[in-house]
Amino acid sequence: MTDMPKGFYTGPDGRERFWDGEGWHDSPNHQPAKLDKPGPIARFKALKSRTKTLVLVISAVIILSVVGGGIGAVAAQESAARSAIAAEELAQEKKDKSEAAADAKAARAVKAAEAEQALELFERQSSVTAIEASVKTMAEGHAADGIIDGPILAIGCTTTGGIPIEDMSIRSMLFECFATNVENADGTASGYYYHARANWDDGSWTYGLGRE
Repeated sequence: MTDMPKGFYTGPDGRERFWDGEGWHDSPNHQPAKLDKPGPIARFKALKSRTKTLVLVISAVIILSVVGGGIGAVAAQESAARSAIAAEELAQEKKDKSEAAADAKAARAVKAAEAEQALELFERQSSVTAIEASVKTMAEGHAADGIIDGPILAIGCTTTGGIPIEDMSIRSMLFECFATNVENADGTASGYYYHARANWDDGSWTYGLGRE
């Protein structure tokens, strides 16, 4: 090597150095040749780049995990909300059906009560007709016996005190009956008073001459 002329030579490490005949020196115009192996700085840069990539990958994984967890949590909340809404709708549906059934039952009860009242009113009206017939028979007997003057032309019975027979709360009613034996020219009538009392609970009645 000592016989080498002065000049620039490339060393084993790929760097270009100057030989002055006695020793090697770095050249101020040194232009590093392409290295087969990366130097410390290149290795540091590569390591830094790989570390940065690894950090980015880990960060992405963490972000995806967080996002995925958040999406899962939102999905779970949505599922729970749907379940709650479905349960509420089912409860409301059951309530509506229950209320509808109760309303239908109440309506049937009202209709049944109305039908029962209509039947009782018909029975009362029939009883009044029968009472008038009974009083007429009695009056005709009284006329035949000379107790009253005859003939008996008509009988009319009305409740006393203005109580209507439609009042189902009244279970016993007093009737005033008039037995007509003369029809006057002025449109009035003359006759005799009878009375009758009806018991609506058992459908019975009593009657007699005069006012009670």
